Amino acid sequence: MLLLTHCSFVGAQTNNSSAIQDKRLSDITLLCAHNATSNYSKGSNVVANQSLTLNELLQAGVRAFKVPIHVGIFWNIDIGSFDIGPLFNLPTISIKYHEQAVLAHALAPSEAIHQEKLIYGAIADSTVIQALQNLPGFGQLFKKTFQEILAQSIDKGVILSKLSWMIDRSSLSLEEFLITLRIFLENHPQEFLVITPNVNIKEIKDFDYIIQAFEASDMVKYLYIHEPGKPWPTIAELINKNKRFLCFIQHANEYDTDIIKHYGSSHLISKIATMSKLSFNTQYAYHAIEDFASKDCCIFGTSCTATNGTPPIMILQHFITKGLAGDQNIAQEANKPNIIWQHIKNCSTATGLLPNFIMLDFLTQESIQQINQEIIMPLNTRRAYYQNTLIPQSGATAPCTHCTN
Repeated sequence: MLLLTHCSFVGAQTNNSSAIQDKRLSDITLLCAHNATSNYSKGSNVVANQSLTLNELLQAGVRAFKVPIHVGIFWNIDIGSFDIGPLFNLPTISIKYHEQAVLAHALAPSEAIHQEKLIYGAIADSTVIQALQNLPGFGQLFKKTFQEILAQSIDKGVILSKLSWMIDRSSLSLEEFLITLRIFLENHPQEFLVITPNVNIKEIKDFDYIIQAFEASDMVKYLYIHEPGKPWPTIAELINKNKRFLCFIQHANEYDTDIIKHYGSSHLISKIATMSKLSFNTQYAYHAIEDFASKDCCIFGTSCTATNGTPPIMILQHFITKGLAGDQNIAQEANKPNIIWQHIKNCSTATGLLPNFIMLDFLTQESIQQINQEIIMPLNTRRAYYQNTLIPQSGATAPCTHCTN
């Protein structure tokens, strides 16, 4: 992380700097990758938000990650590409059925199947269609969709990969994701990592799969659980106690009562879910660059006011939502420091707080370095100055408005 030693990007502050080491988590700002595992690393993806892989983001200095967690039945279908010609070569197919927690966008084929970026042709082999229809719960739901594909695109080739309930070519399991983070922490003892999962589940028991992933990955030993009402620890304290992994589950408030009833207040998932009460997100419904500076900065989650003198963690969602996913060209403009500063000023004036996480789409090696040098480092080393210049002395100009859109 930009605050600690062994950072790989140029211009990073080190953990040897007392100005950084002695800061509490509530008094620092980190760069965060939005939907960090939905990327173009494995080819074209209609729902991508990043172009760098998870390991590339880590190596570039990103230490906070937003990931969407879905639990349910998944069909991972790998279909080889082929050309339509005099010799008609059928695609090779590998179907895997599993039920677990997976990181992917929640897009059913009926919603995304007609997107031009996803469809390159038709599944021209009837045995493939039959195999898909025989999967539990799959056939009736998507039978018509596949028939339409065949009828409309029979003369084209196929390059469909990892077609499942979650259409996301770079999706991976929560356990795989956590193992990658664990290996990084093991190799970098002076670093810590933060994730802000967006949990999408249908039943409380689905949290079992999230618990299994945490335990199987052996990440629980690094997990820091904050006690509400107490001051946040300093960076040095987290490192010295080897509690270098934080998880702010989003949308857990919806299940608070049921989680405690089902698992008990002392259970791991109940403690992790409590972290959601200690943070809030700014809105994400920005459709144009100018919205960052002009649109009201409403919030999702807990209040933006301090509890027992302890401010909540502020997550600034800074990306453009257009269609199913992000847009690299728009992100390139949105990620410019002057645009980010406009958004910070807008939301800091409204909330009375500086952001602790700045969440961005389509980060590149160059943009990460520039944002760290021109946004993150100034906010961390000159925080008092920005608190005085960006935030009215009386605090927020008005109580935080909760989002209704």
